[in-house]
Amino acid sequence: MIISVRDAEPKDISAIAELEKRCFSTPWSENAFASQLKADSVFKLLTVDGEIAGYAVIDTQILPESELFNIAVAPEFRGQGFSKLLMDSALEDAQKRGAEKVFLEVRASNAAAIGLYEKYGFVQNGVRKGYYSCPKEDAVLMSRENN
Repeated sequence: MIISVRDAEPKDISAIAELEKRCFSTPWSENAFASQLKADSVFKLLTVDGEIAGYAVIDTQILPESELFNIAVAPEFRGQGFSKLLMDSALEDAQKRGAEKVFLEVRASNAAAIGLYEKYGFVQNGVRKGYYSCPKEDAVLMSRENN
């Protein structure tokens, strides 16, 4: 098995959007991903044997603050440490660009994601009531200081 993490490219957008549909109930559109690529966000792609298995997007347009917009790993590749590879690469790139603080929001019921974020030093800062739809759910707000 050949695993690699690289920067996303315009040719990847369609496949990323398809993976997004498999991972989230309210998926981003191809245009949303293309906008992030054009905005020069940190946009990492994880491949397994050449197949797109995950991605991470960190917006760095408002440095020194940044926001983890999205991270996803295909269901068949979960539980193998791939989200850690994506987080390591994306957070490192964001820090190199000058991100001193990273914010995110996550579904309150997504214990696996909250656990991952806590391992990276994210702390809970608050809740946005009813933030998500399909199903309606609160968002947990988290942040982390880069060292």
